[in-house]
Amino acid sequence: MRIRDLGYSPGTLAPGPQNSILDVDGVRVGQVTVLEGDGDVVKGVTLIFPRHPDEIQVPCYAGMHTLNGNGEVTGSYQIKDWGFINTVALYHFLSGKSGHPDGIFQWLPGPRAPGLIYDAFPVALTNSLSVGIVYHTIWQWMIAQSKRKGQDTYNMGRHYGTPVVGETADWALNDIYRSALLPSHVDDALSKALTQDAVQEGQFGGGAGMTCHQFTGGTGTSSRVVKGEAKEYTVGVLVQSNYGHLGDLRIGGVPIGKLLAREKEAGSAAAKQSHPGPGGEGSCVILIFTDAPMLPHRLTRLAQRASIGLSQVGGHGTARNFSGDIFLAVSTANRPADQLAGPTPSHAHPRVETWTTATVKNESVDALFRAASEAAEEAVLNSMVAGREGRTGFGGFRADGLPVERVRALLEKYLVIV
Repeated sequence: MRIRDLGYSPGTLAPGPQNSILDVDGVRVGQVTVLEGDGDVVKGVTLIFPRHPDEIQVPCYAGMHTLNGNGEVTGSYQIKDWGFINTVALYHFLSGKSGHPDGIFQWLPGPRAPGLIYDAFPVALTNSLSVGIVYHTIWQWMIAQSKRKGQDTYNMGRHYGTPVVGETADWALNDIYRSALLPSHVDDALSKALTQDAVQEGQFGGGAGMTCHQFTGGTGTSSRVVKGEAKEYTVGVLVQSNYGHLGDLRIGGVPIGKLLAREKEAGSAAAKQSHPGPGGEGSCVILIFTDAPMLPHRLTRLAQRASIGLSQVGGHGTARNFSGDIFLAVSTANRPADQLAGPTPSHAHPRVETWTTATVKNESVDALFRAASEAAEEAVLNSMVAGREGRTGFGGFRADGLPVERVRALLEKYLVIV
């Protein structure tokens, strides 16, 4: 079940076939969800590959926006300074066998050059305590690939790329002292990225243990398709929602949160719930991937539009002081062959080298802005609908699921279903 099953379709643009970030050609997602003990800890990681690993080394232009900064997305300084993320590395597979020598990957069949294996550098989402583990595991994996290419330290440095790992805090539902992942969990997610054919929404992957407007939230995704001169472009969004108070929740312009809160006040006291203080306000990290050709400054503008989609759900309660609302936009369209310049004598300045790149015209960018906003709104709502079963977590704290049938009735009553 997703928000459209309740009768509300955010915006006016059409979604892609899966209404998912996977509608952007080449994007892959791998998720691992870990249940620990008697269920008081459910943690996980989501890995997103901007390009299929069967490609040569190709960076992706990127841009970021911070609406409120009480959170972390690593690699942000490289993105803001260089304007791209490193995503794919090519190396000779010396053993001649298929697959990853450590068993991390089982490669999909498909055309690729003999004797070559291709690695991809993912973007990751997880809980706050696992940022270090995920960052460390990706780094170790990247170093291992450089060694298998026979690279010395100098060339390893030239292929440098900071892992991009975002987080939201899961301490409302999880025992924060026990919610760290193991490196093996990250390895499993890397493997699943080549076989997983759909995004698991709600309490899965990095979204495990997250709440949204005091209901269970977590992972959500959506997409939009816009027309171009010669082709259609897709904007795909993946969110990790973990923010908001009940009274601020809006769906289709209807103050659903206030209506539900009023009904709770009229019901039993046991039905009421609240976050543990202002720190429970949480965060929302939003990833926007597109196959439209956009340069970093426009991708920064595209990332800003996630704010509009988020505010459609959170209203004036969006981006509170304790929230980390950080948005990343990535374009997979341009494919510069190589970031590395040619040889330069050690005593001389490097020569200036160029490549040709495409970009959308400034006056035609509004459709992409709208696509990002609409898909962000829908992805957040999908995360809540997917978590409709609710969950009892650490210390007996109960986060109810969104009461989807009641929400459906309220949307019908207030004529949102059109």
